[in-house]
Amino acid sequence: MEVFLSKSVLRVRKKTKKLNNLTKKMASKLQRKKYFFRFNYSAGSKKYMIAEVIVDVAASEVDRVFDYVIPKELSFLTEGYRVLVPFGHRVIEGFVISIKNESGYDADKLKEIKSTPDDYPVILKEHLYLASAMKDEFNLRYVDILRLFIPAQMRRSQVKELKRLVVTLSDNYTLEQMLASLRKGADTQAELLEYLSLLDRGVLGEKSELMSSLTKMFSAASIRALQKKGFLEIESKRQFRPPYKKLVKRDDKQHTLTNEQKNAINTIINSTMSDKVVCKNKFLLHGVTASGKTEVYMRCIQHFLEQGKTAIMLVPEISLTPQTFNTLRARFGSSVAILHSGLSVGERFDEWCRLINGEAHIAIGARSAIFAPLENVGIIIIDEEHDSSYVSDNNPRYCTKFVASLRADYNNAALVLGSATPSIDSYLKATEVVGGLQSDAGKATKQTKVTKVNKTRASGDNVVASGDNGLGGATEYTLLEMQTRVNQNPLPKTVVVNMSDEIRAGNKSIFSRFLVEKIGAALSKNMQVMLFINRRGYASFIRCVECGYVAICEACDVSLSYHRDDNSLKCHFCSMRYNIISACPKCDSSALRQGAVGTQRIADEIKKLFPKINVLRLDHDTTKNKDDYINILSSFANEEAQVLVGTQMITKGHDFKNVCLVGILDADISLYFTDYKSTERTFQLITQVSGRAGRDERQGMVVLQTYRPTHYVYSYAIKNDYLGFYKKEVNIRQTTNFPPFTKIVRILAVSESEQKALDTTQKLSFELREALKEYNKHIVYFGASRSPINKIEHKFRFQILIRLKRNEPREIMQKIFDIVNKGKTKQVNVFAEINPQNLS
Repeated sequence: MEVFLSKSVLRVRKKTKKLNNLTKKMASKLQRKKYFFRFNYSAGSKKYMIAEVIVDVAASEVDRVFDYVIPKELSFLTEGYRVLVPFGHRVIEGFVISIKNESGYDADKLKEIKSTPDDYPVILKEHLYLASAMKDEFNLRYVDILRLFIPAQMRRSQVKELKRLVVTLSDNYTLEQMLASLRKGADTQAELLEYLSLLDRGVLGEKSELMSSLTKMFSAASIRALQKKGFLEIESKRQFRPPYKKLVKRDDKQHTLTNEQKNAINTIINSTMSDKVVCKNKFLLHGVTASGKTEVYMRCIQHFLEQGKTAIMLVPEISLTPQTFNTLRARFGSSVAILHSGLSVGERFDEWCRLINGEAHIAIGARSAIFAPLENVGIIIIDEEHDSSYVSDNNPRYCTKFVASLRADYNNAALVLGSATPSIDSYLKATEVVGGLQSDAGKATKQTKVTKVNKTRASGDNVVASGDNGLGGATEYTLLEMQTRVNQNPLPKTVVVNMSDEIRAGNKSIFSRFLVEKIGAALSKNMQVMLFINRRGYASFIRCVECGYVAICEACDVSLSYHRDDNSLKCHFCSMRYNIISACPKCDSSALRQGAVGTQRIADEIKKLFPKINVLRLDHDTTKNKDDYINILSSFANEEAQVLVGTQMITKGHDFKNVCLVGILDADISLYFTDYKSTERTFQLITQVSGRAGRDERQGMVVLQTYRPTHYVYSYAIKNDYLGFYKKEVNIRQTTNFPPFTKIVRILAVSESEQKALDTTQKLSFELREALKEYNKHIVYFGASRSPINKIEHKFRFQILIRLKRNEPREIMQKIFDIVNKGKTKQVNVFAEINPQNLS
């Protein structure tokens, strides 16, 4: 009977095997015929789980999901893990984005995952959701997005945890017992025990000490002797590398809130608890400089932390992170972590680990901090939301506000955009109501979509938050206004100086006579001065007077700037450096003239006028290292220098009580750009830098030097009239069909071969025109040309500009993306940008 059963089983197994082989052959045949066929993989009773993996290779042809079998020893894998997988003839890293138990491929052809370098998933489920949405919105490669979610050096194990030997006292003995057991004369051992006892009791802060530090303070022999007696425990522990160690910790100042601040805070923290407001979780906080926006941010963060949630706060520039980090750390301690590319490799890795491990609950940083590995996010804050740096103009190209909005919706979190000068786009989203009534701001233009600017300005002690206004529609953001400075001081007085009049009066100096007088008066009263010019270097170019030759970068189609500190010519695009010329290389003339002045020249001229004072300079050239910025600002805050000269790095977020005068030199610089945003940027820069004056008890003064004093941007900036400027600018944009009333799509073709870049652009232009014929009513403008800067880093650039009406059908963008993707070759890189911040 047993033999009969055994043969029967063998026969059944043979038939099953034959059937499985037939099934696999049929599946393979159907696949070749492009039929979709799915089946469970089994070999006898063994079943396989399948991981969908994105391999870490930045190539469009492999930017898709690959199926791999999960071996039994890796059965714990979930989505978000990094894995090592065989790919071709090598083993590379990849990211698991999904787990499934069936696939459309033959099980015998699937390869197994080799291993995982981590013991936890490094990418959150929320990140995978973001990646999918960003891929669709910005036409990005999946792997480029996934790389945003982890520190760059974590890939290929370029950075690891730092472990060091740590010494602690044993719990088996009291201090008295240990000291009593020491032989006479063992004074060093006794001192060591007493020191560790103080640490153990928290008298000196930490409860342990590094072996290396103790060896220097005492001796290795004493440590070994006490360890042998069982009095000391030595073990290897992870050590975090804290950023900004030189940053002096500040005390937390509890401020009395104004009614405007209270109303803003209450509106924000109640937003995620109520379904009454249509735009319940997104806010535009429009507060004048020194109105206390930072305190509003911190009170809101505190509320959500108490609810067991986490927070993300973004600032526009890496240079602003130290002071923001210090402010938040004073209130929230070690719960704050900082993320940005300016940190060392180890510092960034450790801060990222503290966030993903739950040791820190607040992430602050520049643009990339929006991808912080935090779960259960309660609030996301984007400070100085108008700043162009929140849009990435390098691969991967994305808009931070779009990602923040996705995260806010995913977590039902509050999103707060703050600024004294909101972007036109954001203010429109906070005031435009589809289907509502039309306000004064919309009457001057003919609109298909009705625009309503809500009357939300502060009246007395009250601030009105507008969102669902009961007029048949809702705004995308709730508008919160804070129009009063915390100290009740008036905004600084602005005086405009016409530099053309100065020249006619014989003054050829960089400084007007009025500004020099006011600088002298401020210095005589021991007050400080800030001078702003948005151009670094000593001179913007070197030109030959005889033949007109201008020194141009060999790699880029731009003029070289003169830098006097190292007597060289530098390209501000590719950072190439050239020796200074003493004669024209074209005509051999020595008649060379320097172009428009920069920060270096301003600092030199101020020292000549006031030789007894100290002058500091803050720009890209003086802040090469991450601590340079802190050192310069600390010196100025400590009044070690009387004048600070800088670019737009000095315009945002600084609070110097002793600054009574701000000079804006050559205010017209940003007006000269051939860009639809030039006036908006000029207004924002003037308003922001003006806000640095008079932040204490005295009213400040701003001296604005210009060659175009009648330009409308100055009339609004002088009065700090944002709403007036907004109405003027939004009507111009609507009349001329520029964003936010249209969408600009720029397709760039970049190649080391000028001809290939041109040929590709012409081909793409033809294909796009043909593909978009049926959508002509949605197209405002279509044109192809050289880029304004035709060459950067030896690569030629040609562009196609398309302006689309708002709310265009989604299929238009998909057609554009499909054609762009097909147009890429090994010789020519082609990519699309949506509403680029820089059209050069």
